[in-house]
Amino acid sequence: MDYYFYLLAICYSALLSLLGLALTLRHRASNIPDLSIVAYSGLGVCITAFTTSILQLNIYNSPFTALAIGCLTGAVHYRFIMRRMEKRGDDTILRTLSTIGVQILLIGLLNCAAYWYYVTFPELQGLFHLLDRWDFTLWGIQGIYYVIPLTCIIIWALLLALFRGSFGATLTASGENPELAMIQGVNPWRLKLVIWSLSGGLACVAGSLFPPFYHIVPGSLGLLIPMMAVGVLGGFDSLSLTVVAAFIVGLSEVLGIIWLELILGNFIGEYRSMIPAAILYFSMLIMPRGFVKLKDYLFDEQKRLSSL
Repeated sequence: MDYYFYLLAICYSALLSLLGLALTLRHRASNIPDLSIVAYSGLGVCITAFTTSILQLNIYNSPFTALAIGCLTGAVHYRFIMRRMEKRGDDTILRTLSTIGVQILLIGLLNCAAYWYYVTFPELQGLFHLLDRWDFTLWGIQGIYYVIPLTCIIIWALLLALFRGSFGATLTASGENPELAMIQGVNPWRLKLVIWSLSGGLACVAGSLFPPFYHIVPGSLGLLIPMMAVGVLGGFDSLSLTVVAAFIVGLSEVLGIIWLELILGNFIGEYRSMIPAAILYFSMLIMPRGFVKLKDYLFDEQKRLSSL
């Protein structure tokens, strides 16, 4: 197998980890799985296409633009929808359903934007993927394959530093019991607004980095099942376990389908989504709390052995 496929698998997994981190942040802030994260990634894809074609900017300007627009979109999403539902006392089911509604709305708008783009710029039909003509090369390898893993590592390290200590506990408390957090002098609504803004920016950045190396369209739901598999396997709690889960899902999906195509034929590529779907199913069946349950078990065993 060519080394290019391994680079593709690593970068795909790294961007899945950014989406997983955004999903985990929102779950810890509001105690719900926000499925609209996929739509945020589609917004990032649109931003890359528009900034490179209309503004004639380099593709590496796109993540910064996507971060700003994603943070703004996340802030609006929380301020005018989620915050109102939380203060009204709506349960987790209603709030989760609202994220599905937001996802449908955003994806519809993104499909309209993509259609307008295809009609306006017919000569650039492939601009939503394979943007190598705007990229650089280093040692014969396209620059995006260096940028994506490095971006993932930097963001993961910054989030670990941010959530180390009392801040992470305060965020979790704000998500589970806002009234108790207010008694302790914490403004949970302002904290959640920051987290929803940050997570929206992360998801948009992930989406903006897909087009240079991966075939994806703005209104696609192709990332929904892999992202859900990452969330369930990671346990919606630990940032590090989310990254581990993302690489397990991403490497299994990309390398697994390539190996199956080599063995069974190219037709099997149409069933690629079955790999993360299988991971999602067996994770919910065997480990409903994901790696968090495994971590707790190992921690309890360590305490038991140390007490002997």
